[in-house]
Amino acid sequence: MDRVLKVGASSIPKKVAGSIELVTRAGGPPALLPLGDPAVNQAAKAVAIARASMVDEGVYLYCQPEYRDDKHSSVVLNVLEASRLRKGQGQEYELTAAKSTSITALAGAIAGKVRAPIRSPRGASP
Repeated sequence: MDRVLKVGASSIPKKVAGSIELVTRAGGPPALLPLGDPAVNQAAKAVAIARASMVDEGVYLYCQPEYRDDKHSSVVLNVLEASRLRKGQGQEYELTAAKSTSITALAGAIAGKVRAPIRSPRGASP
């Protein structure tokens, strides 16, 4: 993690995505430091925009959240590059969440999808 981009609640996701793309092309994806809870949403949107924009170049970005301290009071979103993945591999799931959705329930749903074994069609070898 060479570069850290700060993201605020009023940050414009398209502009942050542009910065992510620029830094990634210059040498590697940055980490995003959301400044407050609403900024996490803006940062996640920016990663999604940058990912969609760079996929045609063969660059596949994904995001890995991590606590910055032992008190779990601050989070950093590490943007990583998965160049070994190719478009169309893996599975995509769509999860929806309302404002009233419990964060814990949403995190559990995401974790469940990540941990679910990938099932291959009958007769197909792994």
